[in-house]
Amino acid sequence: MTSEKRAFIWTPPTEEAFEKQEEIMTKAPVLAQPDIEAARSGRKPFKIHLDANTEGLGAVLSQEGDDGFLHPIYFASKGLSKCGKNYHVTDLEALAVVFALRKFHMFVYGFRVKVFTDHQPSTALFKKSNVSAKILRWALELQKYDVKIVYLKGAADKVADALSRGAVPLKDLSIVKSIPNELIVGAVLEESEWTTELRKHSVYGKVIADLEEGRLDNDVTFPDVARKYKVADFTMDREVLVLVENEHRRLVVPPSQRRKVFDEAHARLLFGHFGPRKLIRQLFKRLFWESLSRDVAEWWEECRECLCHNAQSTMTPPLAPIRTSKPYEIVGIDILEMGLTSSGNRYILSVVDHFSKFEGAYAIPNKAADTVAKVFFEKWVAEGCRQPKRILSDQGENSTIS
Repeated sequence: MTSEKRAFIWTPPTEEAFEKQEEIMTKAPVLAQPDIEAARSGRKPFKIHLDANTEGLGAVLSQEGDDGFLHPIYFASKGLSKCGKNYHVTDLEALAVVFALRKFHMFVYGFRVKVFTDHQPSTALFKKSNVSAKILRWALELQKYDVKIVYLKGAADKVADALSRGAVPLKDLSIVKSIPNELIVGAVLEESEWTTELRKHSVYGKVIADLEEGRLDNDVTFPDVARKYKVADFTMDREVLVLVENEHRRLVVPPSQRRKVFDEAHARLLFGHFGPRKLIRQLFKRLFWESLSRDVAEWWEECRECLCHNAQSTMTPPLAPIRTSKPYEIVGIDILEMGLTSSGNRYILSVVDHFSKFEGAYAIPNKAADTVAKVFFEKWVAEGCRQPKRILSDQGENSTIS
């Protein structure tokens, strides 16, 4: 029945098998939706139970529900390669921690998470410095997570233990490519409520009506948007309005939900206050509204965290080389403190010709402007017959020669 070429025949055994499958899928344990707000506040942190042995790795991501019990969110397991089976037990347990955090990255990144292991040395393994290079690399990877590793006796962690012993080696899988992390948007309303709001919209309401009545050739135009669409570019999928472009399906977001979608994607889950271009590029893959690019750019500029932490580009004047064509045309001066001498001098007036690099050094008792001007004139100008057109200094009070 999974092939289009086979005839669809529904028999009593088929009905019985379907009902049995439906019954099994609705019985505990049923996967729960993560409570992001509770995880962020710390009331219900994410918990990972894991186990490792020479057969494979197993991990369970769970969170406490309103009933006070832990509910599974994600089950994961992985068979070990021939090389991995030779790992020491401590390395295997460390690998299980890394595997679990990589697998559950889209859920736990940016949140406090507790990892439970039945291998007590793992609780302090990543804090030590006298470990193998492999453990050090894994410890460096774990630094991006807010994770606390807790010891739990193996008898109390039966689920992860079963997953690790039943793991299938990767070579036996028909699909070996990992699935990339998807854009997760925490929708506040049910999708049917989105459609209810879109029906009241001046443009999308007409699109939905045209779809229901089969008027697919009608134009769809939005105010202040140059691009035009056809009703045929849209479709209703499970009572949700969807835009289909180049075989990509994008959910149409009603106006009241757009800012919530932006906040969820920008600040709360995967994107970590990324810039507008990257955020727009990711939202374009899944969502649509007529002013998405403009709205995201405007809302990003209003983000206080981005304003506080992002480097602001400042206008700096371009540096220009100092040009000189002959000796003693431009000189630079500076004052150095060398300590009190027997003759009562404490400072040295240093003068350097910019063209020839000829230097002059003159002892002075203080760094007053009058003293500097007098010594510069007597020693550099009068005695050496060197009259500069320009004098370069650090603009200090003692170097201001009039």
